[in-house]
Amino acid sequence: VVYRNNRAVHEAQPGISLRSLISELVGSFREADGNSDLSRFTRLDVQELCVNQDVAMATTFLLTEIFDSLVSGGAADDLMISVHADPASDAANPTAQMRMVSRRFCKGGLFDQPGGSETSGVFAGLSRQLRQPLELDRDTGVLAIRLPLVQDCCDADDDTR
Repeated sequence: VVYRNNRAVHEAQPGISLRSLISELVGSFREADGNSDLSRFTRLDVQELCVNQDVAMATTFLLTEIFDSLVSGGAADDLMISVHADPASDAANPTAQMRMVSRRFCKGGLFDQPGGSETSGVFAGLSRQLRQPLELDRDTGVLAIRLPLVQDCCDADDDTR
């Protein structure tokens, strides 16, 4: 996924589709770890939005680490990933919010297990590549981050990118 999207910068498309990137990443993770609960229970609600190559790469690394941590930390609960444009963001600098919801992000979950503080540190380090804070609500199990978007690059009717 990372390699293919790294090559996208040389193509005519001005951005990388988040919907395609996240769907492909989840699919690849399912193939690589077909026995995990996570691979069977990941749900997506991703608007057709585009990001530049740097954001796509950092998002891929962050999601891969989150998936791996959820699976290696024990039986995974449902994981819901949603990405929606932020209507309140500046039109010149549009953003989207990526939200991941899992009971494993709540108190007593992933971050309270042995190695949980290291996991939190890895997630925070990867979020710095996106130049955005990673927000964690341990009461609701929401992990969220804002993603800068590329304007006018994705055709909502074209799911091939």
